[in-house]
Amino acid sequence: MEGFDEISLMQEQVSEKSENTGKRINFCEEQIELAEQTICDLRDLLTFMKGYKQIIDVNHPEARQFEHWEEMNADLDAMALRLIAYEKQLHTTKKNEVA
Repeated sequence: MEGFDEISLMQEQVSEKSENTGKRINFCEEQIELAEQTICDLRDLLTFMKGYKQIIDVNHPEARQFEHWEEMNADLDAMALRLIAYEKQLHTTKKNEVA
C-alpha cells in the first residue's frame, strides 16, 4: 500500500508541475502579446509624428530654420530602426518559446 501512496503523490507532483508550466507559458505568451501591441502602438505614434512634421515642413518652411528641426528626422528614423530591432528580437524570442 505504501507504494500506491508514493505513486499518487508523484502523480500529484507531476500534475502540479505541468499546471505551473502551463501558467508560465501563458504568462510568456501574454508578455509577448503585450510587447507586440506596444511596438505596434509606438510605430503608429512614430508614423503620426513623421507625417505631422512633413505637413509642418510644407506649410511652414520657416520651421526648417528652427534649431534642431532637421535633427528631428534623424531621431525619428533612429526610433523606427530601434522598433524594427525590438520586433526582430521579439519574433526570435517567440520562435524559441514555440520550439
